[in-house]
Amino acid sequence: ETFMNTPVVKKTFPPGWKAEGKDCRCLPKINVKDSPKPYSDRVLFVGDSGVSRLYKDGIGAAYRTSKAAASAALFHGVSDAELKQHFWPACKNLKTDNTIGKLIFLVVSLLQKPRPVRKGILRMVITEQEKTNSSKIMSSVLWDMFTGSSPYREVLFRTMRPKFIFGLLWNLIAANSPFGGIPQHKETP
Repeated sequence: ETFMNTPVVKKTFPPGWKAEGKDCRCLPKINVKDSPKPYSDRVLFVGDSGVSRLYKDGIGAAYRTSKAAASAALFHGVSDAELKQHFWPACKNLKTDNTIGKLIFLVVSLLQKPRPVRKGILRMVITEQEKTNSSKIMSSVLWDMFTGSSPYREVLFRTMRPKFIFGLLWNLIAANSPFGGIPQHKETP
């Protein structure tokens, strides 16, 4: 409801349009916690029962941890010590990336609140989408945050690049200045 009632979203619907009751009724379960130790002597957990990617592709995480599990078991052994040395690093890498993801989602939730910041981000995305031969750094950051196409670590590093920082600052200023504002998105034929 909060999303549907934002002015930017309301503007996309026909004048006078009202939602009829609750439009979304799905309540999916999603794994957001990892197993503290997804292995033991001759036992290990992969995918959602072990370590998965925060809000992302459980199948991809299951593949990565399964690959690490198979490699550890076939080439090194299945003892607690062998799994710690050869299976745990893949799990730890996912856990570290999830920690970075939690930080990013916290920052994003804080940035969504102030209207001037939302306007700047929207302006940056619209401007990027209008250009054909430019890097779409904000668009790619948002895409990767919502789809999981890249690890959170890569997304974080992209937002630390001077081009991203200066582009965001410029769009924050331009979107909120009396002479700037948010450009109207042009429909492609």
